[in-house]
Amino acid sequence: MTLLPRGFSIKVLPSASSILLRKVDLSYIRDIDVSDLAGRPLIKADQTQIAKRAKGKSFLVTGGAGSIGSEIVRQLYATGASRICVLDSWEEGIFNLSEELKTQENGKRPALQLLLSNIRDTERVEEIFRQSRPDVVIHAAAYKHIHLLEENQGEARKTNVTGTKNILDACVRHRVKDFVFISTDKAVRPSSALGRTKREAELLVKQYARKRPSARFMSVRFGNVLNSSGSVVPTFI
Repeated sequence: MTLLPRGFSIKVLPSASSILLRKVDLSYIRDIDVSDLAGRPLIKADQTQIAKRAKGKSFLVTGGAGSIGSEIVRQLYATGASRICVLDSWEEGIFNLSEELKTQENGKRPALQLLLSNIRDTERVEEIFRQSRPDVVIHAAAYKHIHLLEENQGEARKTNVTGTKNILDACVRHRVKDFVFISTDKAVRPSSALGRTKREAELLVKQYARKRPSARFMSVRFGNVLNSSGSVVPTFI
């Protein structure tokens, strides 16, 4: 990182006490990494457990070309899943992800199905579920830019709430065994359109979970997803 326009560099130093006690030396000076901004240790996925749970299953990832969805697809692609269906309305994102994954095709990989659609389109969503028959749905599709959503709250609700309901309805009709909703820490005591729509979607997931006790419908709140779409990090670096 550089302080412009003066050209000063910012580095991370060991603590003064560590240097005085000779626990470290000045060779530990390093550049700032984006992970330093999280304020907590980075969480690493347990690939062994992921592979164990994914083996032989068919996955549908909504928002699969986005920053969070694409990372989920990458991790699933390294498992023994039978098929990964990547659903997104972002044409270029789907294409770029598929080209990236092609370079990893050494050995047996899951079948990859690229699905161009918007989760608001109920007829297309139904067609996708009827054809792909997923065992697991990971729902990451959402609008996430806080200030932009404040100016477009109706659109935020159509995608984040109504779109989620469309996916949930399809999961019920097609007896999906596992549904995971990617939510946000902004849903805790929400004060923004993003938080409110995500909290409303969480309540929908809870309601549908009661309807289908034989399946697992769950929400996961993500916080401080560095460099994800909607992240504040690119604004300051």
